[in-house]
Amino acid sequence: MKRLIALLAALLVVPAFAAEPAKAPPAVTNLPPAFEHLKSLAGQWQGVGTGMETTTTSFELVANGSVLMERLVPHGESPMVNMYHPDGSAVVMTHYCDAGNQPRMRCTKDGSSLAFTMSDVTNWKKGDTRMSGLTLVLVDADHFKEEWASDSGPEMGSFTMEFVRKK
Repeated sequence: MKRLIALLAALLVVPAFAAEPAKAPPAVTNLPPAFEHLKSLAGQWQGVGTGMETTTTSFELVANGSVLMERLVPHGESPMVNMYHPDGSAVVMTHYCDAGNQPRMRCTKDGSSLAFTMSDVTNWKKGDTRMSGLTLVLVDADHFKEEWASDSGPEMGSFTMEFVRKK
């Protein structure tokens, strides 16, 4: 008899839990203004860069809208990833470089231009190439520029990529 009652109880309770829809996590709020500007880049982009043919990049909001992931593919090169996210009232980014290192940068200027300067770098040794700065210039809803700076290695200098939103 006890087994019958336990079986009937299980048959009634399990479907009730199974029918309950999964709840979405609460929306991320109080994001820094610089991150709000960056979110406008979500989508697919086509561009040209200094000394290169075409390049593509895409931006996707991940982690419940708390991280912006960029997948940057310069023409004929290995894809690189940039991850932008809030850190308190600031925005930081990590550049996963095809040189095998990971410069971490902090946004030091907000507005139509977002300037990131290097705070540290992982997996790097003196003399190797590393990126040390990035300025994102938000021209309008369908155009932006990335101005990159390198302060070490054989490829010291800077280069610019200009992008148009794919429609």
